[in-house]
Amino acid sequence: MIRPEYHGERLLVEFCGDHRANGFPNVSELLQRNLGAVRLQNPKIDEVTCAVAMDKYISYWTCAAGNYEIDDDTWGLFIAAEENNAQVISAVEQVLVHSGFFSRQDVDYAKYA
Repeated sequence: MIRPEYHGERLLVEFCGDHRANGFPNVSELLQRNLGAVRLQNPKIDEVTCAVAMDKYISYWTCAAGNYEIDDDTWGLFIAAEENNAQVISAVEQVLVHSGFFSRQDVDYAKYA
């Protein structure tokens, strides 16, 4: 789903289904290959400590459209972009839909207001 963040205007990608199941597509690899995305180190967060403490893995990426993060935790998989939000989310959506593994789901934006 492409939807707004809760009580905000920025869009994000929320994946439906069990993203940890065998056979679920590797989203970071799809985006790396098709967006030319490059992984970044975030000096603000120790990824290992975050993963252990919160059962969450956050990775940071950059591509021609801008920077984004992939947030992978036990309950869900999300992609968010703070800057150039619409351009980045649009680029990500195009790659995901064109991969054939994902389809866009309509969302009632009022549910997130």
